[in-house]
Amino acid sequence: MFLLFIFLFTSFYAHANSKFTILSWNKNKYFNNNSNCTALKCEIIFNRSKLNYVNAILFDEHYFSRKYKSKIYFPIRSNSKILNVYTSIDSSIPTKKNGFKRNYKLPLNYFNLIFSYNSKSDIVFTVNGPWVIDENLKNETFHLSYRQDDIFKIKSVPIVWINKDCTLTEGQKKVISNLQSKIKLEQFQRCGEEAINVTEKTIKNFYEKYYFYIVMDEMDCQDYLTISYWEAATFNVIPIVTVRRIYQHLLPPSSFIAMDDYKNADEMVSYLKFLIENKSIYSRYFSYRKKGWTIENKPTDYNICNLCKKLIEFKIKGSHTRFKNIQTWTTRNTKCLKKNYISQYWKILH
Repeated sequence: MFLLFIFLFTSFYAHANSKFTILSWNKNKYFNNNSNCTALKCEIIFNRSKLNYVNAILFDEHYFSRKYKSKIYFPIRSNSKILNVYTSIDSSIPTKKNGFKRNYKLPLNYFNLIFSYNSKSDIVFTVNGPWVIDENLKNETFHLSYRQDDIFKIKSVPIVWINKDCTLTEGQKKVISNLQSKIKLEQFQRCGEEAINVTEKTIKNFYEKYYFYIVMDEMDCQDYLTISYWEAATFNVIPIVTVRRIYQHLLPPSSFIAMDDYKNADEMVSYLKFLIENKSIYSRYFSYRKKGWTIENKPTDYNICNLCKKLIEFKIKGSHTRFKNIQTWTTRNTKCLKKNYISQYWKILH
């Protein structure tokens, strides 16, 4: 074991003087602004003509699964030393169990590693967090206000939902339209011609005029915590998630409302209106802040540097000689609820 450690250490040290290049095959837009880890001399490029001259290639499920994309193309592995990485950081991993099926086949003996939001992945991607308890922050505000005057000073609209995609599932449509028939709910999206226009300076005030924001992505999967939640996690607005058991181990207790705690939308809306009228009870959803809960502070280049570090380590270990059956791995490790779960639970999907 000690000899293995020495080998890995010296190999990693030797890499320090060389460049490590990763090709994003699908030109994932996340890497437009997160393309370099200076400390490890590592960069992500988008030029497919360089595919035989890179150290690793990322193949993103999100781009293969979009219907509007052209024929799916996986290049032949002409250089066996290049790490091929199955990637899912923009969308949940499809499985037969939850009703999301691929209309194409992933090649066998092709992918060496998995890079995704799933905690069982070889390399884990996180949008933010996790939430942790810092004993030093107990009874401190840690840049967050929980005074009632601050919480309510600009609130005027009950609910907002920002769809992270340009498309909606049938279940999302049903849930949103059902709620809109019972309470004022404003709806936006993050892409296309009607994409919401907010900046780092305006995003806080945008969210805090609402009492609640909905966290509802295309699927309900374990570990799948996206920008839909994190963007407003530190603001004075209460998140409404879809399914309690999916989120309860990821978020501070008593900090959110779950749709599946209610038999139907009427029951939930009645409770939301009660909270709007009762400020002291509404404010209790921010009490966790007094108990030391805070979001773990990570550098802005954490994901890219963690990706680079792990890939360098795996390359040193010779992982390019080992392959993963993505379909088998997905079946074993991806825990998702059925497609359109909440709309079926509320009995509004026909």
